[in-house]
Amino acid sequence: MLLAFDIGNTNTVVGVFQGEEMIANWRLSTDPKRTSDEYGAKIHSLFLFKHLDFSTITDVIVSCVVPDALQNILWFVEKYLHCQPLVVGHGLKTGINMKIDNPKSSGADLVVTAAGAYHKYHETLVIVDMGTATTVTVVTGKGEYLGGAIAPGINVAMNALSGNAAQLPRIELTAPPKAIGTNTVHAMQSGLVYGYAGLIDRIVSEILAEIPGEKRVVATGGQATLIAQHAKTIDFIDEDLLLDGLLAIYQMNKK
Repeated sequence: MLLAFDIGNTNTVVGVFQGEEMIANWRLSTDPKRTSDEYGAKIHSLFLFKHLDFSTITDVIVSCVVPDALQNILWFVEKYLHCQPLVVGHGLKTGINMKIDNPKSSGADLVVTAAGAYHKYHETLVIVDMGTATTVTVVTGKGEYLGGAIAPGINVAMNALSGNAAQLPRIELTAPPKAIGTNTVHAMQSGLVYGYAGLIDRIVSEILAEIPGEKRVVATGGQATLIAQHAKTIDFIDEDLLLDGLLAIYQMNKK
């Protein structure tokens, strides 16, 4: 079986594949200080809930945008899984043709998500990834990565708001009962949820106008389910695009 890691700025997504089927997945907080032994204990406990065992893992693939967190994951793999992980980087086959000014500047997560979208759907897609950053990228039905837009993620905006305004509290990120908030919490929820839905709709609309032919818009990432239901331009949600991309890249590069 294949164990896949995506180490993002806020969360680390972990998936287990048996052949083409993803049989388990989890979302952990990304912590560069977490040791290899702590990863071992945490992931082992998660495996137990799914009746899995480390001995069944034969291969590992890792995508990372937090260099300080990478080494401890690699040590965990070496110490507990006894295999050599495949680390996503330049030189690996992805099936994606990077049609941007400087392909080496693109984050591994964007490339992996584009690979997941292309290999899974084989059509032109606008990908709205709602994580630490909100990214909107385009991959064509031929596997061409055309570029896109990057904005602060909704959690970043929420933390900045409560952290820089003394009288604004930290709130639960959920949709308010109505757009006109009658208290501070509902007013903040309205601004964040509907504001980000509007931000996504405007960016996506501008991008769609620049792409000829048939295309669809897919939302993914940690906040996709919350925001997508309020955004008019999103056609469907696929929360597993990144893990599917790791599977596709592994299959293209395995020996």
